Amino acid sequence: MRFTVRTAVLPPPEEVFPVFGEAAFVESVALRFMRLQVLKIGLALGDEIDIRMRAIVPISWVSTIVSEQRGEEAIWFADRSSDVMPWPLSKWEHHHGFVRSPSGGTVIVDAPRFEVKPRLLAPIVFPLLYLSFLLRRRPYRRRFRRA
Repeated sequence: MRFTVRTAVLPPPEEVFPVFGEAAFVESVALRFMRLQVLKIGLALGDEIDIRMRAIVPISWVSTIVSEQRGEEAIWFADRSSDVMPWPLSKWEHHHGFVRSPSGGTVIVDAPRFEVKPRLLAPIVFPLLYLSFLLRRRPYRRRFRRA
């Protein structure tokens, strides 16, 4: 399963991208009930991201940066989860893009790809995940100003 959410903001990609390596920022874009805590984060190839969610039950989520591309018009990276991720997700890869818009700002692209097991939960999990990414648009725009 996959979806893509795009959010236009004013600063250029080279200013937006590094903020995604700040634990406090990543914690701020998560839904409040998740009570997210970033224990480790990095944006370079091979870096690990170690997150704890302290919602109803504490959940660990570990992923690794598995690809990166940097150019004048766009910066991309992807993180892939290890075996440590919240149930019912069985696979997770999140592609992050920071694409220069014609105005010189940035289009932030969130494009997760995932699998849910058992599959019968997919009709519930997909809209919840999609909504959680749509709700990130507000803190993105608050931090970077709306384009």
